[in-house]
Amino acid sequence: MSGIIGGVVAGAIVLALRAAAKKSKPGLNTNAGNRVARYPLVARALSWFLVLPALAFWLLVSYAPGAQTTTGFIFCSCFTAGVLALFLEFTYTQASWSESEVTYCSVWHKPRVIRWEDIGEVRFSAMLSWVVIRSRSGVVIRFSTLLGGLAELLETLKKQVAPALATSAAEAIMFVRIH
Repeated sequence: MSGIIGGVVAGAIVLALRAAAKKSKPGLNTNAGNRVARYPLVARALSWFLVLPALAFWLLVSYAPGAQTTTGFIFCSCFTAGVLALFLEFTYTQASWSESEVTYCSVWHKPRVIRWEDIGEVRFSAMLSWVVIRSRSGVVIRFSTLLGGLAELLETLKKQVAPALATSAAEAIMFVRIH
């Protein structure tokens, strides 16, 4: 029963994050003049909120009887690692775009830059809920549909890419707006 409740709660959180992302508008980097898409504030707040249960679990483990300490330590370590990964992803990942290029920055890899005219493929991965952009030189950028301001980035993409790719860009835009 608790697995069902956890699944329902997780589903509700994802739906809330998607709704917040759809309502979010991209920011403006005044120094560079770029538009910037980030995870919405509610996503960053969620990662901060999850720090509280992580701390509470560590406190409980410190008072657990000897036989349960190892299990508790493993659980707390895994939960804390997951919370840290969410925090880093939601806080430091961003996509920015200008008249000439799109840039994707994440803590998981070095920044990736693709010039609009170098885009060779645009597709949507329904299974992972990503918009995938591939350059002719092999650079790949995967945008989560939970990024706030993604619809405006995709609209710019649709205008900038070759007409042959406009249909696949339009399909990605439709999915981001509907879901």
